[in-house]
Amino acid sequence: MEVNRTGPEGSAPVAPANTDSSAQANGAGANTPEQAASNKRNGAPAWVLPVYLVGLLMVFVAERVISTHETARWVTALAGLTAIVVATALRLVMLPPSRGDRRGIELLLGGLSAAGLVALVLYYATAAPLEGWLGLTTGEVADQQKRRAVLTVAWIVLLTMAVLPMVLAEAALLPMRRAPRQEGRRVRAAAASGFVVAAALAYSALVVYAVGALDVKVDYSYFKTSEPGESTLRIARSLDQAVTVYAFFPQVNEVKNEVAGYLKALAAKAPKLKVQFQDRLLVPELARKLRAARDGTLILSRDETTESLQIGTELDDARSTLKTLDKSFQKLLLKVARSARTVYLTVGHGELNDSSGRGANPERAVSILRQLLESQNYRVKDLGLAQGLASAIPDDATAVMVLGPTQPFAPEEIGTLKRYLDHNGHLLLALDPGSLLPAGVADVEATRKSPGSAEQPVPATEAENAARDQGRESAPDKKPARVPSQADAPAASGMTAGLEALAGLVDLRLVSDPLTNDDDQRHLVRRFNKSDRVLLFTNRFSSHASVSTLSRNSTRAAIVYFTAGSLESAGGQLPTDFAVKTMPNTYRDANRDYEHQEGEPSGVFNIAAAVSKASTDSKPAAKSDKGAKSDKGADEMRVFVTADADMFGDLVMARAMTNQLFLVDVLRWLGGEESFAGEINSEEDVRIEHTREKDVVWFYATIFGAPALVLGLGLVVARRSRRPKGGQR
Repeated sequence: MEVNRTGPEGSAPVAPANTDSSAQANGAGANTPEQAASNKRNGAPAWVLPVYLVGLLMVFVAERVISTHETARWVTALAGLTAIVVATALRLVMLPPSRGDRRGIELLLGGLSAAGLVALVLYYATAAPLEGWLGLTTGEVADQQKRRAVLTVAWIVLLTMAVLPMVLAEAALLPMRRAPRQEGRRVRAAAASGFVVAAALAYSALVVYAVGALDVKVDYSYFKTSEPGESTLRIARSLDQAVTVYAFFPQVNEVKNEVAGYLKALAAKAPKLKVQFQDRLLVPELARKLRAARDGTLILSRDETTESLQIGTELDDARSTLKTLDKSFQKLLLKVARSARTVYLTVGHGELNDSSGRGANPERAVSILRQLLESQNYRVKDLGLAQGLASAIPDDATAVMVLGPTQPFAPEEIGTLKRYLDHNGHLLLALDPGSLLPAGVADVEATRKSPGSAEQPVPATEAENAARDQGRESAPDKKPARVPSQADAPAASGMTAGLEALAGLVDLRLVSDPLTNDDDQRHLVRRFNKSDRVLLFTNRFSSHASVSTLSRNSTRAAIVYFTAGSLESAGGQLPTDFAVKTMPNTYRDANRDYEHQEGEPSGVFNIAAAVSKASTDSKPAAKSDKGAKSDKGADEMRVFVTADADMFGDLVMARAMTNQLFLVDVLRWLGGEESFAGEINSEEDVRIEHTREKDVVWFYATIFGAPALVLGLGLVVARRSRRPKGGQR
């Protein structure tokens, strides 16, 4: 049956049963002028919330951004406070008169808005010049700080619990503003969710603050004391005289336990190494004799020779030393096992170790090399004209090193080195083609000077290439990049001849074309352009004693070399072992354009060679070693040649620990101590170097992969939670 809901004589329709209860009570009187006026107050408009939030932002800017400008601060703050007060007043003035859901919603939003205003009042009560009103500047300092802290926490928590629920409630109300009826339950639920989130944030912040005040520290970082390395074990087993290790620690100490594990493992395999743990306060005479002034000290003693290492008794302070204990202990053991030796580094030709000229470049420093030499109980001295480089090598020289000269050696100096080798000398030649004089090739120079380009060593001139190629097979396919100036030719040719003269000491020929590899998996990344293709690495080692450690660990150890040349045999009769070779598909970049052109040979090239020759001549003897057995290296000439010097510079050595191991093993072979070769254990963190391909993978994995994974998991969980029970839709 159809019900007629119109009033008498065509009056307005009667309100349905689900309309406002007040309209039902008044019946047909709902169309009176007073009721129509009150119905216009249907709550605050939507723009009230943006005005409120903008006011809060203006207060924040005034107090945190422009607080040093008093006038601007107060003008901005007053404008913001005015906006907040107006927004709050509008909510209260425009309350709907009826007791429906809409009135409840506006009361909720108005209360939250007022709570935020109260929070700002509390803030300004703690700030100058109003802080005196609450007694924050009187009484004891500790009491002032407590009161200020309580008020600060109060206004922050109150503001968070007012603004966040208000924003979420407005977001729930927005799509229902024009509806005949608003769902107050949905708005209240949104406000409750905001309140819960705000309470969780406040709770988390207060917990973090409270925990930060506790004197408790929990460390979950990786820590492990280094174990005796292969090299240290070999040195300890080679002792022919007893060495006693005194460890001065309190009887109960956690650092002592770490040190005891290392020393006991070492002493168990070295019969001549004795270990004693002593409490310094219980043996004052022994401590005084050995000069052990502090607990946590290791002292190695042989006859009258003593060496000490301070570790400490607090684990936090001793942690860094314990990570490199094997390295530090080996350094002391070598000092007491044998007498100090001397190695000479040539100067005066722009070498890596030269402090003048081009050697002053920080990237050509060799401070790490010097530290390694000293750790092996070598004294490091300079060898120039004043020290006899043009006449005779000093008698106490165990070895001589020539590290990347950029200026040619004089004929007299070459002659001195030749005579030194004829008398069973030991020589390390690091010949760096990248250090040749500039060519001025236009495209190479543009690459070097462009933003983001690699800081490449200066390329050689075409005249230099021509001088180098004399006596070698011709290469008709090679086309010069440009004709160099005539002024460059003599100097460039002289430097190339100087490098070839050094290599010729042991019947080797240096090819100065830089080795390059355009396979992203075969070179390192530094500048993210083509110049990175000369930053190569290799794990191709022979079985020679100078690289025995790396050869045994070639599956996980590789050395790094930058802008290297290559070595070839010059047809001499000296026994030569090419100890290090490049990775496959490496090519000689004749025109320095970092591209493989037709006519540029590719394959595997030699970058290091070990040359030795037994002689009946006696080498001028250095100080005799005492306390350790050495290999027989003094009765033969030993030379190690590399076609790159950067591999021994700080730039590479700081990033490639294997290069440090490589240098130590070469040094031991030159000094006749190849039986000491082996790994030095360390738990120290090292820098990770990526290839270009690895960098690309990590970039896309972090930028796209991780967010996609989180989003995918969220979608799966959301779909599972929406699926009705029993599989019905």
